[in-house]
Amino acid sequence: MPRRKGDSAMFTLIETIAGFIILVIFINIVGLFYTDPGRLYRYLYIAPAVIAGLFVLSYIIKKVYDFYRSKKDEELYSIIESGEFLKKIDKFIDRLGKQKSKESWNHRDYSFNQSDLAYFLNLLIKEGLKINRRQLEKYLKKRIDDKAKDYLQDSVGSEAKDLNSLSGSDFESLLKRLFEAMGFSVQLTGKSGDQGGDLIANKDGKRHLIQAKRYNGSVSNSAVQEAVAAKPYYDCSHAVVITNGEYTRGAMDLAKANNVQLVGKKELLQKLADHLHEKWI
Repeated sequence: MPRRKGDSAMFTLIETIAGFIILVIFINIVGLFYTDPGRLYRYLYIAPAVIAGLFVLSYIIKKVYDFYRSKKDEELYSIIESGEFLKKIDKFIDRLGKQKSKESWNHRDYSFNQSDLAYFLNLLIKEGLKINRRQLEKYLKKRIDDKAKDYLQDSVGSEAKDLNSLSGSDFESLLKRLFEAMGFSVQLTGKSGDQGGDLIANKDGKRHLIQAKRYNGSVSNSAVQEAVAAKPYYDCSHAVVITNGEYTRGAMDLAKANNVQLVGKKELLQKLADHLHEKWI
């Protein structure tokens, strides 16, 4: 891993001093080889000890510096976890942690654009948090690992919630939470079953019409027809139908023909786990 700019100054100084001393030793060895071979042999006994001492000293200095830096990081974590900064970081992870790009910063299943990281770092600094890029990346890793552990413990130690037990309005509220965690701005239309659109989700200037279908059986092509009709009504560029069940062949064919995205139970369960860290069946 390449060193951060904030970490490299001391190591550069140590390496420069060590390199200079080794260069002096080498020049003396060459000089003695031509001028005083007898003294050269005595010098060769001392030189390795000096070089070894330099390496030991560098190792000790690095360990001391790492300990000092670790203590500073722990102090920073205490500040983050005792105030509003933790909520901001959690929101950043949940909303922007799936931004795939060639230059993205990655940890586990999360991926962040470099520009988003830089912007978020500057935002934290402006709000009074004394943090650098290395510390932010280190804390993001820690927080993502903690979330994974919490989710695993919850999955093992508690019963999964049943989608089929939800009412239609509860299902819509669950989808609202899900899309907000995915970085969308979401509105409930308040017209469930009326115009075929239950939620409007906005992100990156695009409006997504979301139709929530909490069914006990398979969703037919009528749900797709409603979504197709509702998309221009709500001035949306995309239409999505989401269900706790599956879709009939007719629904899938019609959705493909009209560019409507279908999300079935299996995909929905995965999204709930990834973004809300909740276990559903």
